[in-house]
Amino acid sequence: MGSGRDRAFDEFVAREGETLRRCAYLCHGDVAPARDAVEAALAKTYADWGRTANPRLDALSALSHRSGVPASTPWRSQRRIDLVDVAPTRPPRASMLVRELDDLPDQGRRVLVLSLIGGLSVAEIARGIEIGEGDVERSLESARGQMDARRGAYGSRGTLAEALLRAVPEAMIDGGYALQSHRAHGRFLIWARRKRVLGLAAASVAMVTLVVQGVGVFQSRQDLGSERPAPVASIVASSGPSFAPTPPVGEAECDTTQSACQAVTARLWQYDIFDVAVEYLDPEGDYFSTVQADEDAWTWNGEGALAVDVRSLNGGTEVSIEIASSREFAAQCGAKTDRDCTRQRFMSGNWFNLTESSNAAQGVEVQYVPYDQVITISASDVGTGKKLPIDRGQILMLIQDPRLRLPAIS
Repeated sequence: MGSGRDRAFDEFVAREGETLRRCAYLCHGDVAPARDAVEAALAKTYADWGRTANPRLDALSALSHRSGVPASTPWRSQRRIDLVDVAPTRPPRASMLVRELDDLPDQGRRVLVLSLIGGLSVAEIARGIEIGEGDVERSLESARGQMDARRGAYGSRGTLAEALLRAVPEAMIDGGYALQSHRAHGRFLIWARRKRVLGLAAASVAMVTLVVQGVGVFQSRQDLGSERPAPVASIVASSGPSFAPTPPVGEAECDTTQSACQAVTARLWQYDIFDVAVEYLDPEGDYFSTVQADEDAWTWNGEGALAVDVRSLNGGTEVSIEIASSREFAAQCGAKTDRDCTRQRFMSGNWFNLTESSNAAQGVEVQYVPYDQVITISASDVGTGKKLPIDRGQILMLIQDPRLRLPAIS
């Protein structure tokens, strides 16, 4: 992931972390669920960085929500259980003031904490928890009145706020997680979102392919024997996130003489190529979000060309990657961008066909033949959405990655 996002996020946590933890504790009344709420909110903040105008408001609004269900922390497969010979340390008992917060309506409690401890305005609270400003004002007045009736008049607004701050235990203030953990959890969410988008696309493609191929795909168990292809789901499924570079494309894990296997092989190849492209062109992982291919690229029998378009659902920059098994099947350099290509030799000794244009705004295209396969990559601004600046140097680095190969067919 990119260092720019990391630095900005680390500064945000250093500046706002204590306030977030205090607000979470006062909204939930217990250390464990409050920490989970902060953990989930910060992971989402990292994953959404650059897409939201007010990350502080979003984080405070998210962690203040009490649904009765633990905050979603999908990066944890299970909680650790320690077997000990002594009685476990009991969590700190909530102060009387915090227990009095339990008697407030959930909305009143959220509004009170977000106002007094989070420092949010009425308009910000209304926007954050999605209610009207009038509702915020009434809830705040009612909650404040109930607290005053229980404890006597607190006088100024700051007095109650100071009392609430003192009620937060040290076990909550210390943070509980390192910055690396918050970033890792955010990266998990980015991975999970991408996997969900690609998984839905894979399921759709597999279903269409099976329908088109008809009953020929569904051979009997006796005909297939031990060579029966693995179910599509078992091929598409991933065992979990990995933040290491994408591994090279390997051989297909099913019988590649079957059309269903050829379809899945082609689609999985497209996802692998997507991941490689993102590493070079979108290292922060916050722009490109989907892949698209023509229907004639939905199957792969080992000869011809496979291509994939890397796109953003809300952006206007598109990257096209084609790999052909030979020059016979390769696209002409410049065809995608409608520009002429010239052949140039670089100091490394490698020859490239490339356009004179130097960035996506102009439409840039590079072709490279490092072995028996021909790779063509283009980047163009094609829509009206947010643009991603991509230059020819990035394309040249990407096109030389050894993972850009066609899938092996046995």
